[in-house]
Amino acid sequence: MRRASKNPTGEGLHLRLVNGETLRMRRFESARAMLHRYLIALYVLMWMGLTLLDPSGQSTTTPLGIRLTQYGAGVLVVALGLIGFYTLADAIFGGKGRAVVISHWYVVLTVSALGLAASEATVFYLTGVERISAKIFAVLTVFYFVVIEIALQLVIWLLLPRILQELRKDPAISEPAAQSHARLQAGGHDIPPETILHIEAQGNYVGIVTDTHSYDVPGPFSALLVQLPQGLGLRVHRSHWVARRAVLAHRRKGRELVLDLTFGGEAKVALPRQAEVIDWLVKTAPKAAPDRPIPASDAMKA
Repeated sequence: MRRASKNPTGEGLHLRLVNGETLRMRRFESARAMLHRYLIALYVLMWMGLTLLDPSGQSTTTPLGIRLTQYGAGVLVVALGLIGFYTLADAIFGGKGRAVVISHWYVVLTVSALGLAASEATVFYLTGVERISAKIFAVLTVFYFVVIEIALQLVIWLLLPRILQELRKDPAISEPAAQSHARLQAGGHDIPPETILHIEAQGNYVGIVTDTHSYDVPGPFSALLVQLPQGLGLRVHRSHWVARRAVLAHRRKGRELVLDLTFGGEAKVALPRQAEVIDWLVKTAPKAAPDRPIPASDAMKA
């Protein structure tokens, strides 16, 4: 189903995370990401883990069948609560060409309480036993909030770049939405990707160096990288992305591999990625030897 007429800008929600980072999404992308097969697998994993650990059981041991039903209901309510909230928020506020910032942790805290309520209601329905007091309910709500926040941070660091890359290649995304994100959208700036030389994660912020400007914008780092077309550069470290044309030379510093950049900066290469980076440099500059620095002039000839 195409939404070209109803989605003229593709602008979605900006989710402010508990660590202060802001995650920029396209319209309806939050809900679509949460229905991705990787996250469905994560929901199942959390369901099985909670069933085995039984953190809500207190001093009593609930039979396995009841635990499966109990935690299945809780995880389902949390997932559907997040998907429903973000779908509704996107439908009401998205696609109007302006940023809609939502404090994500409020939403997570709310669905944590709803999930726990659904879980305990299931136990009460199956056994007729009311197990927890209001005080214990509040403590467990905070516990599940922390668990969900940790899971979300892991998803953002490990899975979200791949999920968004798949979603943004989906032909179901309307043409106007795709066109609106041809440029990198970061911290209110609209940056042509071909002008970017270096992107570096700096705590809660990300530094972007282009041919003419430097920017400090909210992260996360990975959410900016997924907006870049392939072929412009390479992520050489968990905190560094460099454009190929920005690499002046590479050199060894002990066991470290360091890239010297045209604007005077440098980028360290992660140890596990050194072979990949050298191979990338060699393939894009075939006349250069892999053990010598690669002058920019040689790269231009290649």
